[in-house]
Amino acid sequence: MPVARALLVVLLALLALTPTAAVSGAADAGRLFLVPFWLGLPIASDAEVAANLAALRTRIGEGGPVRAGFTTYVRIEMNAWPVSTEAEAAAALAPTIAQMDRVIALARTHGFPVALSFATALRAEVDVAQAVSQDEDRRVMQWFDDNRLATGWWTLSRYARQQARVRDLYFRALGRIVANRMAAYPDVLIAASGDAEVELAFPPGGNPDPASITYADYSPFVVAEFRDWLRGAGLFAPGQPLAGQAYALAARYAADPSPGVDSGDGHTLNGDFGTTFTTWDLRYFDWALADATGLADPRRIPVDVYGAPDFEPLPAGNDLGFDAPRTRGVPDSAWWQVWRGFRQHLVHRYNLDVARAMTTSPDPVTGLTIPASKWFSNQIPADYIYGHTPASPDIRFLTSASSWSTADIRPYGGAGFTSFNTRDGDTYFRTLASLAPLADSLGVPWGLFEWNPAVPATADPGIYREDVARVERFRPRVVAPFSWDLADYPVLDSGFEPALREMVDRLRGSPWNLQGVTSGNAVRLTWTPPDSGPVETYRLEVGSALGATDVLALDTGSRSTAFAGVGAAGTYFVRVRARVGGVWSAPSNDARIVLGNAALPPAPAGLSAVVTGPTITFNWLAPATGAEVAGYRLEAGSAPGLANLAVLPLGPTTTFTITDVPGGVYFVQVRALNGAGAGPPGNALAVTASAGPGHCTPVAVPPAVAFTLAGRTVTFEWLPPDTGAAPTGYVLEALSPATRALVATLPLGPGRVFAVSAPPGSYLVRLRAVGTCGISAPGAEVRLDVS
Repeated sequence: MPVARALLVVLLALLALTPTAAVSGAADAGRLFLVPFWLGLPIASDAEVAANLAALRTRIGEGGPVRAGFTTYVRIEMNAWPVSTEAEAAAALAPTIAQMDRVIALARTHGFPVALSFATALRAEVDVAQAVSQDEDRRVMQWFDDNRLATGWWTLSRYARQQARVRDLYFRALGRIVANRMAAYPDVLIAASGDAEVELAFPPGGNPDPASITYADYSPFVVAEFRDWLRGAGLFAPGQPLAGQAYALAARYAADPSPGVDSGDGHTLNGDFGTTFTTWDLRYFDWALADATGLADPRRIPVDVYGAPDFEPLPAGNDLGFDAPRTRGVPDSAWWQVWRGFRQHLVHRYNLDVARAMTTSPDPVTGLTIPASKWFSNQIPADYIYGHTPASPDIRFLTSASSWSTADIRPYGGAGFTSFNTRDGDTYFRTLASLAPLADSLGVPWGLFEWNPAVPATADPGIYREDVARVERFRPRVVAPFSWDLADYPVLDSGFEPALREMVDRLRGSPWNLQGVTSGNAVRLTWTPPDSGPVETYRLEVGSALGATDVLALDTGSRSTAFAGVGAAGTYFVRVRARVGGVWSAPSNDARIVLGNAALPPAPAGLSAVVTGPTITFNWLAPATGAEVAGYRLEAGSAPGLANLAVLPLGPTTTFTITDVPGGVYFVQVRALNGAGAGPPGNALAVTASAGPGHCTPVAVPPAVAFTLAGRTVTFEWLPPDTGAAPTGYVLEALSPATRALVATLPLGPGRVFAVSAPPGSYLVRLRAVGTCGISAPGAEVRLDVS
């Protein structure tokens, strides 16, 4: 009997298990993109790409949860200043777009995934926008503590208002273009990061003597922003763009008429920090938000003024005016500590602004934005670099203000990092040892966009294996070994090569995509089987912490990739292993599960929306404290506080896009979920949807299927795609493992559970989603062996 006829489908009801909360992350949890950093990829020939891809696949490998490809830099060239529209910005980005499209074309031709690391003109480099703007007004650049110019370093201050507006236009224009490419080529452009390695300026050559460190940023824009941040004034005042982002104790000084005069709460700035200011006016180059911007600004400092022989960078005249600290105390005074905190705030908010612009700007063709699961920051974790800590800081941390937490861009994306270990003989100074647990604590996908465990390189794989073990345990989404083509940082022909190959072999032989849904004390787990051949059985391991097995180890006694059970109330970490040929595999990714009567989670914060016709993208912030959050529920009503129009259970994502919304006004709120139920709602938001321009939102690639075996009856189930339009149906495809010939194509409805009766044999099974715009690319293949 032909297989296609034998695989007669018995369509079941829609997925019956309606979860209280989804757990363990987005679809394809545990997926790892191993994409070494190849700087020369944008200019490589087809022959060079083919040769290097072959070397990557044969010498390091891929399979199971691991997909191998490359990462490369794409320079963001802002080639016009100023610009007043996104269309002007997009036109000026032509070289950037051309470089991106060249890389995507190579990846499509040769069939590999690519991650793009976007970078504006870094450090002392300049593009047209930087060169022209710094000549118009030196204040838009970073200044050192003696008011010398940090040439080429644009200030990160939002108080440089024209610069901030223009920069936002560039990032929004680029975000729409990247969103278009990700929608068109979801299996090719799998991730992007930027702005690369954001930090405050350091002088050429650095500062070898800690006692003589030169700091930035003392631009008058930044000093004014520091003052207003301390007081919750200016752009930080209620109703202003930065409201809610001020210093935690800003209320102490908000109403004080001067830094030394109390308004009645018992606190003054001078009294709390030991300063002696008599006015809130700046000591150097005072200005006001009421001033015009750009060329009309009466207090701008053009190049011919700043560069004149008689220019005084530290003018006298207002010696008791407000200023940031310029002489470092030993140990650091409270005044220095709050300044250092603000400098980190400055870097962090820049990263948030970039991520917000990139991931909330819909492609006008598809209506889609860059998924937050595919956008990452890219920071140097300077507070933990080379084994340092905030209590024992490295000079790079003191100058750069680039703490690991500046990479946290939730809900607009995941944290991305540069992570190197240095060595002196047999002594290693480690970064990832401290960084990996911190990155994992954020609860969202994260990435390593430059990673090298030994600088200088060594043939001994020991230190590389140590870092690789952390990658396996904490499972970043994107891993970019640095580098593929620089002789000083070799991947091949060093200890890095065998360590990576061993990791890929272990992961290929292990289950992955472990996910689950909970309802009270019940949990249902699903996972994807390994590539390593017929599985004899699976073992579940349950612990009270990541990687632990102190609660339960259970042989399922089954080859099914789905398991249901109950447990006592609490938070658990679960992983699964496969037994193949009598040998237990490495573990899958960990799934965090909350069961039973745990405390309700607090309310999410910061709900916002981007509306493009009938498409709405919502973003919110996870609760900063309180009980564990396993997922969220979005509620929409016809009036504030109601949920009479829609109740949408979501996973642990903090962003959600819905398409084809009927025109009208909706009142929306979001609740956090865990095993105890739904917490209180966050802020309510009114959104207005309208008829769109007629674009069609495509469906995304669905995750791999899970299955349960009962004799020759196979029951499949899966989750919907994370992004894109809601599927109107699915197509199940079965292939021969030996020939990869398609032996069955089964069109299905929108249900996500169905059963088949299959003859004995081995199959590769995959799924496609169907939508009004067409059919998606296939999802990951799973091996099915029917006895």
